Amino acid sequence: MLKPLNAYALILALALPCSALAEEKDGTKGDSGDDSTGPDEPAESPEGTKGAKGDKPAPEPEPAPEPEPEPEPIPEPAPAPVAPAVAAPAPGSLAEYWARPDVPKPRVSDFVSTQLTFYIGDDNLLAGNADRSPALGMGNAYPELFFEGLNAQKNVVVSETHAVLYAKMPGFLKFVDTEGAFVAEFELSRDPDDAKLIGRFADDGSWLAATFWFGEKGSSSNLKVTAWPFSANRFRLGYLYDLTWGGDKIWARNRGPVPGMKLHLDLQKFEVFVGAKSLVRLRADNNETENYWGVLGGLGPRIPFGKLARLQYDLNGGYFARGTFEQDPHRSTALRAFGASHRLLFAYNEASLGASPDLSLMKNDLDAEGSWSNRGSLAKIPNYSGSFGFGASAEFSTMWQSLIDADNPSNVVFDDAITAAFNARVRFVKNMRVGLDVVYRDVSFLVLNVPGLVPYVSFANETEQAPQIYGALWWDWFIEKAKLRPGFTIGLMQPAAFSAAPDAQGNRQVQVIREANDYEIMPTGEQPFTILSLKASLRWHLSPIMVIAGQVSFTQDYNNTRVVTDPNSGVGVRELDAKQAQQLGLNLFMQAAF
Repeated sequence: MLKPLNAYALILALALPCSALAEEKDGTKGDSGDDSTGPDEPAESPEGTKGAKGDKPAPEPEPAPEPEPEPEPIPEPAPAPVAPAVAAPAPGSLAEYWARPDVPKPRVSDFVSTQLTFYIGDDNLLAGNADRSPALGMGNAYPELFFEGLNAQKNVVVSETHAVLYAKMPGFLKFVDTEGAFVAEFELSRDPDDAKLIGRFADDGSWLAATFWFGEKGSSSNLKVTAWPFSANRFRLGYLYDLTWGGDKIWARNRGPVPGMKLHLDLQKFEVFVGAKSLVRLRADNNETENYWGVLGGLGPRIPFGKLARLQYDLNGGYFARGTFEQDPHRSTALRAFGASHRLLFAYNEASLGASPDLSLMKNDLDAEGSWSNRGSLAKIPNYSGSFGFGASAEFSTMWQSLIDADNPSNVVFDDAITAAFNARVRFVKNMRVGLDVVYRDVSFLVLNVPGLVPYVSFANETEQAPQIYGALWWDWFIEKAKLRPGFTIGLMQPAAFSAAPDAQGNRQVQVIREANDYEIMPTGEQPFTILSLKASLRWHLSPIMVIAGQVSFTQDYNNTRVVTDPNSGVGVRELDAKQAQQLGLNLFMQAAF
């Protein structure tokens, strides 16, 4: 049995380590810093245990608060994909050229130049369908008078559209400009005999060009190269359209487009050009293809008088190898045509005088005002700028073509063709104009593209030819406030005629020739009659694109004939057509041009 003192010491020794562990657990130390307790002081019990005998038990510790839930982390956005490194364009490459900020970008434009015409008319109110004149209707063909459309390729009563894609771009060299246009033409018409709708789609002068400037672009001398990859029909010789030559049909019996190119030097006050066309054709002697060329050239000074007046002289000419003859013994002989045209023009405040839109390039250049306007249509309001304007021009053309000699078929001769014109206009008062057109065209010129009246054959010495001569005096007035434009034209024509060699009785068979392949055989003993035409018109311009127009015309033309059966012989004979000798026409239009 242990002694009391020793037992107490043992209990105290065992309690000390527990007290130290409790202090360590609570994070505190004893008050005195002494690790032992006195013999009269009981040892402190650890927190959460009962105290010494006779003491109150220690309170239960409060439960620790539950931790608040942590917010869900916001997902970080996915990193943006890193673009792969692009290598810098090689110096001098096309990519490096386009990347430069000082390089202009191409100017590309497109437009659709459209003309739509609604027409109601009757070519002759004095005759019926039995006399070759249908009644008033919407499907009739417009009867164009001889003085209409002198400076245009087509009749003004037409429904067509031009789709043009045009681009212009400065060249790599600072003195170069490049441009080009795809020109597609779509025309709709109605056959007046059976009302069938006729559609025609063709190229109308698609072109590309490069201009080399000798100074400041747009206002200095330059050299321009123009090429027509499909049809160069707009590149012609002569000036007024009805007097021009050298188009696609200069090649005998050609109905297809002919490509061409032109080199034009513009020295501001003087210009010169040279060009060429080429067509592949079958030779008549061996039925093999061969290229036949045409060469065109011209020059002329430009003399300005102040800002409004100008005087200019133009000379152009050409030579064409047109194929070969189709008759023996000349199947290996080349058909040739050549000639020259002259024009003298003076204008004061009349910029458009003598310029046919059908001889110019179609473009939509934003720097060239009015470059794609519908010039020549009924809806187009003429330029009446300024209170006074005057202009006059005179032109003369002489051509020669090789034909078989009618008097000696073993020989080839050169037949000459002549055409000339004078036109003048004056504008005065307020938007009032008066004009005069005089035209001369001989038979050889009218049949130049056939070629010859009898194909490939010249005129015999015993035959006679009379030229076509006509004059037209016209007046119109644009009443600006009412947007009305009344007009009046009077014209006289002596038609072209061919008189065959006299027969045994001394009579000659006479043909009146209005155009190539448009002949009228006169009764025996009859001579051609002078034609008189009058036309009064009134146009009401509803907007810059639309017009309503009415026309009344009267034509006296005794050169119309018909074939009747002779009751005595039963043979058909030709006589004058009295019903068609006098024609009273009525025409109503509604036209939009945009």
